[in-house]
This record gives sequence, structure tokens and C-alpha cells, in this order.
Amino acid sequence: MILQKDKNILNNSRGAESVTYSAVATMENSGNYTCKVELGRVSKTITVNVVVAELFSKPILLISKKDLDEGTYVANSGVYDCRAETKGIIKKSDPLPIHVYSPVSKPHVIFTEGAVLGRPFVLRCYSKNGTLPITYTLYRENITIGQTEVEKDVPAEFKDTATKEHVQGEYKCEAKNGHSKKSQSNGFNITVIRSFPIEFNFFKENEAHSLHRVTENKNYATTWHKPGLTSQDAGKYFCIADNSAKSQLRSNPAIIKIILASWKKWLIALFVVLVLLGLGGAFWWYFKKKTKAKGSSMELDGSMPPNNSMGEKLTLGMNNKGELYYGSGYKEEGENHVKSKEDNKGPDLENTEVEYTEVEVAIPDSYRGCDSHLPIES
Repeated sequence: MILQKDKNILNNSRGAESVTYSAVATMENSGNYTCKVELGRVSKTITVNVVVAELFSKPILLISKKDLDEGTYVANSGVYDCRAETKGIIKKSDPLPIHVYSPVSKPHVIFTEGAVLGRPFVLRCYSKNGTLPITYTLYRENITIGQTEVEKDVPAEFKDTATKEHVQGEYKCEAKNGHSKKSQSNGFNITVIRSFPIEFNFFKENEAHSLHRVTENKNYATTWHKPGLTSQDAGKYFCIADNSAKSQLRSNPAIIKIILASWKKWLIALFVVLVLLGLGGAFWWYFKKKTKAKGSSMELDGSMPPNNSMGEKLTLGMNNKGELYYGSGYKEEGENHVKSKEDNKGPDLENTEVEYTEVEVAIPDSYRGCDSHLPIES
């Protein structure tokens, strides 16, 4: 057995003959009540519509405005409601939040950075006192620059762009919260910094010190000429520009490659050729000297006086007819004598093999016209 209101089950029982539900009647108790009985596969239901007569309505809490000026206390902020009771019946109103605000103090404009012509800059507005949240509005000569609500005790930030040179205009900041009173700052003038003077510094990547520094008072660009470049100067270079706004800007890196001049390439090539020629000449001189020394040794061996078959040294002689002979001669009364084969004592030379040797002989000047290469029989 089940008892329910709409789709909500109020009570149920198993094996009992009845089911009961009781409550203090309120307007919320009005509705359709259903009793359902099940036995096996058989079920029966009955629905009754109950209307609760209202003795009195739910109270409503009203207030002139939810945001109140501080006349009571800020600590009185909170959520309020009211209750009505009669004959044990209590009814409560819907909750009503109430905020009590302390007024904002006079705001002031904070400007810590320089304003550079054509670039954005930041202004801050802040009230030291006042119940949060506080809404700040920034004006420039009665033109609204921006509005923002701050829920923490921090300044509100606004951005503007410097469009005029020297005096940008007068800025004012307004602060307000739930209090009926709002407050405005004094006027604040901003002087726009012109770009000049600009300081340029040139750097090489991975090197902390400046390679070149120049200050420009008229030009937005500068040039650096570096003489005497070497291969060590290759790499990436960049420059940094800065002025009195102290907002540095860095250029994109430029890759510098060092290439030898054409005349230097030719000079190096000529030097290499000269070195190779010098080495070649040294090797040629060395081998020629070695070959010449070997040839001189062979010539010396060939110019030695020949021996006859008896082992005797053959000497060069000249007869009265001016003829030259080699032989084991002797000298007698100013004449040169040469022994013949028949006069030589020794073994039989008939079967001895004849050898011819070409010998270079030094001849007196009177015989210079003669052939100095003579066949000699030994």
C-alpha cells in the first residue's frame, strides 16, 4: 500500500490494512493525493484533491533599496528575511540581501611609465577607501577611455595610445560603488616623449658587451662600419634601440658570412703553387745529385788503368812516331818501351779471351785533336 502526492511517495506499508500520513497544513500541501494498493497482479488506485485554505499569506520583506549608504554600519550588510506565525503556523519571507556601503575616497591617477608617440601606455586609478566592488571610469578631456569594476583592493588599469606630441591631454578618474556618492580625481596631464634621442647598441649573439654604441638625435636609423673583418667575425648580429622611455626594442638577427676577396684567393693559390714548385725543385735537385754521385763512381771505376793477363798494370807510353801504347813498359834513355806479348813470361795466352775496354785518357795539348776513347786489348 503506497500513499503519494503527485509523484512523491509520502508513506507506504506492507501487509497492513491502512497507511497514514500527517502534517501541518500549509498552502504547499494543496494538491492531488493518490493511494495505491497492490495484491499479486491486481492493483487499485484512488486519487483525492486536497485544497488547503490559507489562513494568512507568506510575508514579503520590502526595502527602499538594496544598496544603502553608510548611516548604519557596514557590518550590517547581509541577508535578511521575516517570519509570520499564527495558531502554530509559521511562514517565512523570501531572503533579501542588503549591502551597506562606505563611500569611496578620492581616487588618484598612477602613471609610472613614459608615453612614447604612437605607442600604447598604461594608466592606473585607485581609491584607498570604499566598500568593494568599486567601479572606475577613466576620462580624457571628457571622453571616456574605459570603465572597469574591481572586486579586490587593487588599482584599475587602463590603456591609451599617445597620438599627440608633447601634451597628450588631461586625464581624470572617477570611482563609485553602491554608495550614493561618487568621487573624481584631479586632472592629470601626460607629456608624450618624442623618440629622440635614440641610443643604438650593436651586439654579437652570445656576447654580453656592446660592440658599438651611437646616439641619434635626428635619424631613426644608424649604420656601423666595422673595418678589418676576419673569419672570427662571422655569426649573428643584432641591435637594441632605447630612448628616455626605457622601453628597449631588439631587431631581428642578421647573419654575417665572411668571404675572402678575389685577390686574396689568387694570392693564396699563388703561394700554394710556389710551395709545391719549391718542394718539387728540392726533390729534383736531391735525386739529380744522387744520380750524379752514382755516375761519377762508375766513371771513376772505368778510368782505372787496366791490367794485363799477368796481373801487371798497363801503362800508357809513346814511341818515336808519336803513337800511344798500353803495356808493362819501362823507361830507358828517355824513350818509352813497351813489352810485347812474346816478351811476357807467363802462361799461354792464345786461348785467352780478348776484352776491349773504352778508357778516357788525358792527352797532352799537342794531341788534343786525337780521339781519346781508345780500344785496349788485354
